[in-house]
Amino acid sequence: MKRLILLIIICSINISAQDFKVDKVSGTVKMLRGTSENWENVTSGKKLNSTDLIVTEEKSFIKISNNTTNFVLESNSAIDISKVKNMSMDDLLLALAMEDIRAIPQKDSKSNVKNTAVYGENKGVEKSVEATEATSVYLGVKLLNGAKQLAKSGYKESALVTARETYRKHPSTLTNFNDRIYFTDILIDLRLFSEANEELQSLGKLELSEKNKNQLHSKLEKIKIALLEK
Repeated sequence: MKRLILLIIICSINISAQDFKVDKVSGTVKMLRGTSENWENVTSGKKLNSTDLIVTEEKSFIKISNNTTNFVLESNSAIDISKVKNMSMDDLLLALAMEDIRAIPQKDSKSNVKNTAVYGENKGVEKSVEATEATSVYLGVKLLNGAKQLAKSGYKESALVTARETYRKHPSTLTNFNDRIYFTDILIDLRLFSEANEELQSLGKLELSEKNKNQLHSKLEKIKIALLEK
């Protein structure tokens, strides 16, 4: 019941949709609109809305803007347009809680533990489990690159939500230690020590090199001190 109440509260949050205009495109940039499975080329002057996903290839970038925001998505990256926004701390905590709920395996799920959800299909990709997983890995890496660019552009809260959502939809990304440390450091910067501690504890379950183990231990010690002083 508590989970249901929390879910209702989160879903009732009013998130204003933002439309963007494409100011400049260099190289190959594609997009998916809404529930479409057909990739479209993106050109200058095109209008983008909150249901769009944009993806850049090697040596490509796209610059978008609206009345309040300018954002550049660099090469080998992907981003949901809805994520290019500022979030309050309350909205961030609610969104992270929502992701925790969504990550809980459903009892009536017919699938295995793996979640290979993807946004559409790339042309020429064979419709098989292996192809789907390969596409998921490909897109998951690009989405994390996009999340890092959100953080660098000042949208740290939105970057965290994007990363957490990517981990859930593209589980293969959970094995990348450096990426997960990057977003854990953002949690620490925002003084979300409990959330950072949970993420580091989860990271400790991976097979890590000695160097990564030492790095993990060092961060855990710092967070332990921060939690005691809080």
